[in-house]
Amino acid sequence: MFRISLILATALALASPLQAKDRAMKKISKLPSAHAKSVCYEIQGRQGWQRMNMPANSDAQVLTIFGPKNTSRQDKKAYPKAKKIGWSVIDLFHKRVGPEGHHGAAAVALAPFDIFKYFNDAPHGAILVRLPNGWIGDVRDPNRPISLSGEAYYDFRINDSDQSLGDNGGFLVMCIVDAAHY
Repeated sequence: MFRISLILATALALASPLQAKDRAMKKISKLPSAHAKSVCYEIQGRQGWQRMNMPANSDAQVLTIFGPKNTSRQDKKAYPKAKKIGWSVIDLFHKRVGPEGHHGAAAVALAPFDIFKYFNDAPHGAILVRLPNGWIGDVRDPNRPISLSGEAYYDFRINDSDQSLGDNGGFLVMCIVDAAHY
């Protein structure tokens, strides 16, 4: 009985309203290569969970998560900060990456720090999503549409523990579109 209560309390804590260290996502101007009806948000690498509230009866999809590999010249010209899109854990030592996180030599170098991952099943620096019911997963493909229907909000973050966020750097841009509005 105690174990069930502990699990339930943990699930409720995960799905609770924003904590003091959590933030609402920053809405930005749309990037030119994003869908005409999309809304774009910055997700910061130095912040914990960042919330995107959804309108009632929304049928939104994440269309693109912009990182260093898929940001066009047109985007960089229209949104000057786009020149710096990408994020990294231990920013001084690792090249900034997109939503897929660190791979190859960087992943090998970061392996001793796996205890500092927020979510063990995803690479360091991958973008994570948390649903209101407490489920956490990762979103590695920046160009695969992701359905965001049926939930009141979604939380996103870099895959790094809360105590390790201070040495991170950068941001990603996520653009969504509500299918009901196009």
